[in-house]
Amino acid sequence: MIGYKVGEEFFYNKYLALYNSFKNNKPLTFLCNDDQYDLLDWGTEPKESLEELMSNHALNLRYTHDRVILGWSGGSDSHTIYKVLQKNKIYIDEIIIKTSKELIYQPKNHADWIRKNHYDKNTIITEYDQYDDSFRLLDRPNEEWIWKNCGDVCHAGVNTGGAHTKFQIEKNHGGKKYVFITGYEKPQLKFSNGTWWASIGDRTIYHVIGHNYNIEYFYLQPLIHLKQCHLYKNYLKKYIVDTKKNIQNDTLAYNILDGDYNKIIQALHRTELTHGVSFSQKLAWKDQLSIDLGSQNTYRYIREHYDHILAKTLSNDNKASINFFRGLFNLYCEKKFVDYLNANHIQRAKNHLLDLKPIYSKWYNLGP
Repeated sequence: MIGYKVGEEFFYNKYLALYNSFKNNKPLTFLCNDDQYDLLDWGTEPKESLEELMSNHALNLRYTHDRVILGWSGGSDSHTIYKVLQKNKIYIDEIIIKTSKELIYQPKNHADWIRKNHYDKNTIITEYDQYDDSFRLLDRPNEEWIWKNCGDVCHAGVNTGGAHTKFQIEKNHGGKKYVFITGYEKPQLKFSNGTWWASIGDRTIYHVIGHNYNIEYFYLQPLIHLKQCHLYKNYLKKYIVDTKKNIQNDTLAYNILDGDYNKIIQALHRTELTHGVSFSQKLAWKDQLSIDLGSQNTYRYIREHYDHILAKTLSNDNKASINFFRGLFNLYCEKKFVDYLNANHIQRAKNHLLDLKPIYSKWYNLGP
């Protein structure tokens, strides 16, 4: 189970969870497979290689489902899974690719590459523009989208896993037992009091939880997750020795590596189709969330400083973009809630309501 617990209530929408926590004065916790992870021996690294564990998991998914669908971009997470499927000659029923001619971090040439080079010509390859209104309106049907109890909020386009993805999948696989494989999630580590600790941050995964179909978060399979945590720990320990870096207590792995995404994917044995595309995806995603809803002339501000495609479609009175824009202000108009978020520094900057700081799941002891 992945989501947010406030008292006895469970939420998939982070804003709903925060609002409930604020309204009822109850603590909020982020759960990520706690029931499974509590059973693991976190101090012991699995003897199997990461490649073996991923292969076993991929084969099991194929054996237990009528249809296997892969969400693929060519970035480090999805492309690593693709290479596992390829090595094991696992048939993929459909590969779904988000592209946009407007976005360099969702390159159209990746879709061209997979059509040309995919190892089984019987696979359906579906490419779609994430700014196509026929898809965006499935996730933004009206201005109340911000309060739906599911993920896939925040972006003006569409994220992996929303109603639009379900629509794409069920066109070809409705009525079948299918699994949609996604590249979630990388672990977060920290060093505290001589010990390494592992967790999952909700920074990206909260967009894709709570949808009513079978989404597989591939790297969160318990043994795969445990293995990559130990690989990450081993990489960090060597890096600290090699660089003679002085590490303060409670330092996150991301900060130990100075935010170098190439080092992170190297530590986790990831591979990408085009060098640097994964970092571009993450950087652009972060930039799109940095919007000050409290600024004067916010409509003009968004058009000049936010997502350039959103700005262009707003100028054309595009319905999905207008719903998106109004949904943001439905959130901002909850003034006491916004004051609470600002006062508790829950977002990265004042009134940047889309750019929430991560909440971490339970921390597990990996040993020294």
